[in-house]
Amino acid sequence: MRVIPRFPLINLSIDAELYRKNSSEWFNSLNNLPEDTLLFIISKNYAHFTDLHSKTHLQLVPVYSALRDGSNFSRNTDLAQINQSGNLISPYYCPNNPKVVSLIKNDFESLHEASPIAGILLDSLEIPFQPPIIGCFCAYCSTLAEEKGINLSQISHEITRKMKNGVNWNWVTKNYPEWLQFRVDSISNLAGKLMITIRKLEPNIFLGMTVPFSYTPEMFGHDYFFLSLYLDLLNFSVNENILGSKKKLLKQIRAVAKKFIGEYRIFLQMKVPHELNVSEIKMGINTLKKNSFDGLIFHVSTLNELKKIIKIGVLG
Repeated sequence: MRVIPRFPLINLSIDAELYRKNSSEWFNSLNNLPEDTLLFIISKNYAHFTDLHSKTHLQLVPVYSALRDGSNFSRNTDLAQINQSGNLISPYYCPNNPKVVSLIKNDFESLHEASPIAGILLDSLEIPFQPPIIGCFCAYCSTLAEEKGINLSQISHEITRKMKNGVNWNWVTKNYPEWLQFRVDSISNLAGKLMITIRKLEPNIFLGMTVPFSYTPEMFGHDYFFLSLYLDLLNFSVNENILGSKKKLLKQIRAVAKKFIGEYRIFLQMKVPHELNVSEIKMGINTLKKNSFDGLIFHVSTLNELKKIIKIGVLG
């Protein structure tokens, strides 16, 4: 059985485009971080990873947008989701399209070759329920759904008719629970295929995924339990200051995670608090430890935020 390594409790996420204008200051600051810090890098430019590897000592983790790609969508429309009216859903790719797995596999190989990486963090691996975007009705989905006794043609007809007056979540859950489960299974199955891909490429690279914490994860096509089985790391993204007055949310997330089985790590991701209160942040970190979270990712938007975090010493 694979043993997933322990990671540093506090880590950082940056958009690689941010440091290009003032790269020397960014590199100097990043090199003040502990060497085992995970640096999650949002970038589609492989040269960024080579650059960061040559000028920093951190463990690099590319953040990979799996099913949503606005920059290359026009070149990959054959991978697109098809809505209930037969139109392309831009810029979402279909999780059941076998060409998607091939595309991601090629990208994984390129990321691995660009520079040494500790892992890959999947992003946008979801089918959001945001009317009029509510799911994929392409030929691949229709064939798989038919094998499960689900008639997507009939469902698309009913949804198209209903869409004139508005389609809400409660109406869909009441009338099409099997189809909603099919959406969830589509995401879980793709996560499993990608795990196999990464294991064949390099067994020591971990595969994780960012999910927006929700009390109705099915709206994103997510089943946290099965995703924890297929992935090494689940990173719950939250919009609130979980280190301040929202500590109740930490316990709620942990209560969900206690139902998981197998070997996995649970991370939390949040923006750097607007007011960097040292005592509040350190108390919040202690709460993370007490609730058995494996790591926290601060998303850094400016060089000033990075310097402040280093200055208060929460990563040291």
